[in-house]
Amino acid sequence: MRYAGTLVVRCIDIRTRDYWVIENDGTVWIEREADDLDIRVGDLANLLTLTANA
Repeated sequence: MRYAGTLVVRCIDIRTRDYWVIENDGTVWIEREADDLDIRVGDLANLLTLTANA
């Protein structure tokens, strides 16, 4: 099998802003520049329920 497209690689600079991350287990986190500064927001099902009810 041969790859015929263009591979695009980007770097996210988490030192300048926070990023929302959804892990494989469905937990939602706000990721920051250090692991001990990360904030667990909840799980995806809870977030979708809150959004639907808003």
